Amino acid sequence: MLVSRLLGSVLLFCAFGVAQAEQSSLLEMAQDLHCTQSEQQATKLIARLAKESIMPFGLPDENLSDQSNTELYAATIDILLQVLYDTIQRYPKLQESVEKTVLHWNFCEMVNEGDLADLTATQKAAVIQKKAIGPFPAKQRGFSIWGFINRDAGKRYVPEIYKSLSPFPNAYQDFIYRLTQKQCFPHPELEQDISHQPYSGAYRMPRTKLVVGKKYPYTWDEQCPEKSPSKIEQSKIPKEQPVVNGISTPANKLVAKFVAKPAVQSNVKHPVKAEIAVIKNVTPPAHDRQNHFVPEASIALPDINSSQKLTPIPTPPLKQKLALKAKSAEPKVIDIQDKYKDTLALVFKEYKQPTEKDVSVILPTIPSDSANVGLNLPVPQPPADGLGLAGNLYHTAKLTGEMTFGANVSWKPFSYIKINCGVSYGYLPASGSFKYACSAGYDDWHPGSFAMQLPLFDNNGLAFKKIAPSLGYKFDADFLKEYNLSGSASVSVPLSGSPSVATSWQWSPAEHWFIRAGLQRSFGSQGSWSWSYGFGYSDFRPFKLSLTYDNVGPNPIFDGKPDDGVNFKENGVVSLSWGWAF
Repeated sequence: MLVSRLLGSVLLFCAFGVAQAEQSSLLEMAQDLHCTQSEQQATKLIARLAKESIMPFGLPDENLSDQSNTELYAATIDILLQVLYDTIQRYPKLQESVEKTVLHWNFCEMVNEGDLADLTATQKAAVIQKKAIGPFPAKQRGFSIWGFINRDAGKRYVPEIYKSLSPFPNAYQDFIYRLTQKQCFPHPELEQDISHQPYSGAYRMPRTKLVVGKKYPYTWDEQCPEKSPSKIEQSKIPKEQPVVNGISTPANKLVAKFVAKPAVQSNVKHPVKAEIAVIKNVTPPAHDRQNHFVPEASIALPDINSSQKLTPIPTPPLKQKLALKAKSAEPKVIDIQDKYKDTLALVFKEYKQPTEKDVSVILPTIPSDSANVGLNLPVPQPPADGLGLAGNLYHTAKLTGEMTFGANVSWKPFSYIKINCGVSYGYLPASGSFKYACSAGYDDWHPGSFAMQLPLFDNNGLAFKKIAPSLGYKFDADFLKEYNLSGSASVSVPLSGSPSVATSWQWSPAEHWFIRAGLQRSFGSQGSWSWSYGFGYSDFRPFKLSLTYDNVGPNPIFDGKPDDGVNFKENGVVSLSWGWAF
């Protein structure tokens, strides 16, 4: 009798374990999304999925735990990719949210040259890859639909977000580079011969032979039986209104315009692109490591050509941000995180032009005197397929009365190498003041990069004794981007004279608007500190106007003299400029 009871208990325990292993938390979320009966339900599930941590694989793990000991199966991601594609077909309005979520993930650990790997993370090894042997309940349709194992772009789904970047060639190339090289997402033009393309993506990344993994332990049900929602859905999704023909009653007429047959499309073997409007509003998915299950709809940014004001996005306190950064600062996390820093958010912030919200990262070193403000005004980035020429026309007015107009021209022969020349003519209070200058250098506007500038000649000709090469670095830190802050540091070493170091910091409270300040220290027998500042509206896209105030000093500081101050009028210059690029 006792033996039979023990045997029954063991069998019950085993049955319970098998039942628990039928679906992981990630697969359960995919099941919930697969069986949604309204656009409202799908919206909340996608918002939750976008907020899930992608550590340490670059993708959500099976248990949605963000722990060091976890695993992820390629078969689960295959199912999830198919479900997300089906969601676009069922609810076209959610296309943008789905694409942003998928394009935020990093597939480098799982997908390479058509091979799929199951992933395991332990405390001893950051990521262990083993060959995925399946079985694949979705028949690898998810990976095929998105182009990971199907190089024919005519038979796969290409995200519409690519089209929204077409007016901005430079940003498009940068976007492709980040997705294909850093996140191993398929190239959008794989039907062409991409062997000579600069960004070829995961298909050019070698991988050693993988050890065979274990059998896929979970089950997937493509059918959606009528049953009560899962525990996750019960706790996070409120009860829906009565459903009519698979669609919530209040939204029935609206959704019916986009969905001909609202039933779940479970067997999609040859996906057909839906006629969907091009996405204009692009917002990166936010991540909340402390609360993975906050069903919050994404906040859309205005159109790139819109005059609407930016909707402020609430951010946590700086102290909390720094604490979160420190919490995830383990060596193994850093190694993986370097592969997929929040690149999507950075791209969508910069894709219009590299100057927007990050003006200071491409501004040259603040000039040492107000006479050269116009000659140092930045010019737009030339288009990638253009002539490499850009420039501006400007008018400067010192608050003490002097007036000047001039022009700058920049030629970009290749990469970030530039040759800059400018001329100016002063006409008030007395005309006849003509100046010119030329310089050459390397200027990569991306944060985390260096810039170098070498003056060539000016009004004094090839005055080698006055040449002062400068080297600058643009800081790259996630917590700076969160608060629209940017900074740079530079060092200038004249061939004749004392060297100097400087740093410049800028805050952009709203798009195109900025407030900046700089601090400079010169060395030598008469070394001293000085500071500069400026503010205004700077839109350095081609064929746009900018209006700025610059006080480049010198404004002495830290010398104990009573006459130190802001010198708003004495050293202030107001500049109006208009940029162009071809």
